[in-house]
Amino acid sequence: MGRTMLKNPFVKKAVLETRFRLRGTYYDRRGAIVDSQIGSFQRVGFDKNGTLGLMAADESETFSIGPKTVNYRLLDPKDLDSFVDRVLPRFDEVLSILEVDEVDRIGFRCTWLTPYKGKFHQAVRDITTTMHPQHDNLWHVFEGSPADAGYPFVFTFENFGGGLGKANVNFGPMDKNQLKNDVGDFGRLPDVALFLDTDIMVNSDPNVGPLKVSKLIDTVRFCAEKQEQFTWGIVDFLRRGSERRK
Repeated sequence: MGRTMLKNPFVKKAVLETRFRLRGTYYDRRGAIVDSQIGSFQRVGFDKNGTLGLMAADESETFSIGPKTVNYRLLDPKDLDSFVDRVLPRFDEVLSILEVDEVDRIGFRCTWLTPYKGKFHQAVRDITTTMHPQHDNLWHVFEGSPADAGYPFVFTFENFGGGLGKANVNFGPMDKNQLKNDVGDFGRLPDVALFLDTDIMVNSDPNVGPLKVSKLIDTVRFCAEKQEQFTWGIVDFLRRGSERRK
């Protein structure tokens, strides 16, 4: 795989979400929320549960606000710093309108794509060989090598961003058709890529109490740093594995 095969990762989709206790004020203040955000979105609507949805005309940006959640999604952000700078003022304004000063969870999820300079079957072989150094001892059981592969992991952390942390990480090779099914046909898509989905959550610690909205900036930036750390760590691990086999 090496550095000439596995390129640098970029963020294809970023999502930030907060969850909090039911706000009875939500239904009375949806109009104020729309007024505060309408200049940035072209479509406005409500689902069957009364959740407010705002969307850009090209569907690259969505902002959903409900009585217990706020969720923002952006396709093809320039980078994580620009995503964070874009989303935090929106959250601050909406949570202020709803008079939310404590939340139970902050979730920061990213889909990363790392273009692979080679064929899909080569990417499968390279990744599985790195992940399973003794792969020949396993593949003979199936009388052949895998045609595809995916690696899901779950990690938990204490004292993580002001609360209890959890990370759901899933990565593996994908071709362009698989990528279209997962992230949609928006913007640039490599012919073959390492797909990496990292969902980082910070939950309130029962021994400490709810997460303070006043600390939202710090927690979100902490999660952004962890997104970079986890993603580059996996990419560098796969690169080193390839280099050792040369």
